[in-house]
Amino acid sequence: MKQKLTHNLGMKILSIVLAVLVWLIIVNIDDPITTIVVNGIEIELENADVLLDAGLTYTVAGNLTASVQVPVRRTAANSVKASDFRAVADCAEMYSPTGQVPVTVTKTNTSLHLEGTIDQITKSVQLEIEEIQTQTFDIQVVLSGQPGDAYTVGSAAVTPEIVTVTAPESIMRSIREARAVVNLDGMTESGDQETEITFIDVYGQTMDLAGNDQVKVSHDKVTASVIILNKATVGFSFNLVGTDALAEGYRYTGLEYSPQTVEISGFKSVLAEIHTINVTDEINLTGSSESKQYTFHIRD
Repeated sequence: MKQKLTHNLGMKILSIVLAVLVWLIIVNIDDPITTIVVNGIEIELENADVLLDAGLTYTVAGNLTASVQVPVRRTAANSVKASDFRAVADCAEMYSPTGQVPVTVTKTNTSLHLEGTIDQITKSVQLEIEEIQTQTFDIQVVLSGQPGDAYTVGSAAVTPEIVTVTAPESIMRSIREARAVVNLDGMTESGDQETEITFIDVYGQTMDLAGNDQVKVSHDKVTASVIILNKATVGFSFNLVGTDALAEGYRYTGLEYSPQTVEISGFKSVLAEIHTINVTDEINLTGSSESKQYTFHIRD
């Protein structure tokens, strides 16, 4: 029996080797190795808090996806998916002068057999880095609309009077002012109203900061306190003396003035006591021989 096994041993070994080689050739002809490109592997950003702790913020330039080339059997090529891989960009490894963060791609699907190593097409992620700034803005009160007939606005103020914004430097440079628009339409009495803060850019356009997760605003609404006053129209009375002591041969014929009336505003109880505005400055015509013109400044 032993003699049968060892007889022509070299030929038998050679036959086995040749059989294996033939099998491999047949397999490779039937199911050859091919290199495929896998796109759309989502890149996970890790350690982004390293940037935030340094007072920096970032935006990703381009898509946050990676592509790789991998060698697989032809029969498996159609079953390879982006979810079979994991791509990670560690912000702690960012190259500060350029903002580039290296990307590492690994295979996570243990049932997927690769016929070689992963060749990364995407080597890095480009981040645009900006300094985070904090600034306080005075809230400008803007009146919109008109109160009811015979009423006017005495004053309008907001509480709080300031708002604090934390944002990337490029956004902060674009903010010209913060506004609170107060609607006066039809108001006939004083009152408070809640109104949203709007931010205006250097071109006078409204900015949408609420939709930007890189921006933090201390508060988005304020309370506007509006004082509404009554209006009244009154005439004038003048302190006229010397009308009977003009120069010899002259007589007083009357007083003309313009405007005849003026509109004043105040609380209703105060206006009820005002019928005319007394111009206290004296108009002295004693010894006059010609018409005279006077200008008076009506003050609050």
